[in-house]
Amino acid sequence: MNRYCIGVLICVIFICSNVQRTHAKEPSQLLTQSIVSGFKSHWVVAIGENHRHQELHQLLLKSLASPIVMNSVQVIVVEFGNQRYQKQVDRYLSGESNDITPVYEALRNTIISPNRLWESPVYLAFFKKIRDINQQSKSHQYRIVLGDTPVDWSRIQNKNQLKPFYERSAHMAKMIEKYGYDQGKKVLFLAGGLHTTKKNIVRKSEYGFDIAELSVTSRLMQKYPESVYVIRSIAKTKLAKQYTENRAFPAIVDLQASPIGQLPANQFSSLKNRDGSSFNGFREAKLKDTADFIIYWGNKAHINFVREDELYKNSKDYVAELNRRSLIVRGSPLTNQ
Repeated sequence: MNRYCIGVLICVIFICSNVQRTHAKEPSQLLTQSIVSGFKSHWVVAIGENHRHQELHQLLLKSLASPIVMNSVQVIVVEFGNQRYQKQVDRYLSGESNDITPVYEALRNTIISPNRLWESPVYLAFFKKIRDINQQSKSHQYRIVLGDTPVDWSRIQNKNQLKPFYERSAHMAKMIEKYGYDQGKKVLFLAGGLHTTKKNIVRKSEYGFDIAELSVTSRLMQKYPESVYVIRSIAKTKLAKQYTENRAFPAIVDLQASPIGQLPANQFSSLKNRDGSSFNGFREAKLKDTADFIIYWGNKAHINFVREDELYKNSKDYVAELNRRSLIVRGSPLTNQ
């Protein structure tokens, strides 16, 4: 091969590689396409998260800032937030009020308290970013609907009074129906992965019986078949090498078209059974039975779980309230106080 041919070949390779880079889509673009595609044939798109996952929230917020997603959805129902604070949070998100205190209160005072999970900075950042998007857009406003039950902790004196508020799954499904279907609006639902799965998990009761736990998604699909499109984030499980070679991460994977969808669903859960054994709640279900797409993060560089800070200890009143709640729920005060 002469020098001229070699030179031409090098140029062709360079041009082709640059064309591939030019047409390669960013993960946020791929997620945006998946969300928009889901809304073409469903009125709910559910995003299943690993709690506290910073990169997932950053990726999702980037997609939510996209005009084509704005044109597809108006309502975002979230697991993280006590519904009692809906009106105050609405005022903050619309820009009517600059007071962010109701957002803090909505995150601190859910039924999972004294667990402080929603105090992870990723959840407060979510509300702030949606407010920013709303203020920058003249034609579109997102409404965040707080999906958790409206418990008023100031009225709770014993554990029996909490029982009605533990029906979180049913309440979230009701909020999606009320603010979505009943109003003719499409809903983006953001919650933990088990709330969004299409396939219910089965656990053993304390008496050894199998008990199915109904997810929010399955509750909706029982009433409105084919109503929900599920995108699940997979951040805590490693896939076999043959499924991850030559992939850019995070990867947005169509489970109906990929061999990954044929893998056992149990493989993608970090949960354990009550006796400490490997989780088998999905029984024989495959991953494609639980979701339509997954976001697979691939390596630790894309997986940062941001825990809640310890600044709450500076507030004696809040520490005292958390101890009171812990005594009600667990029968003992919080440890390490």
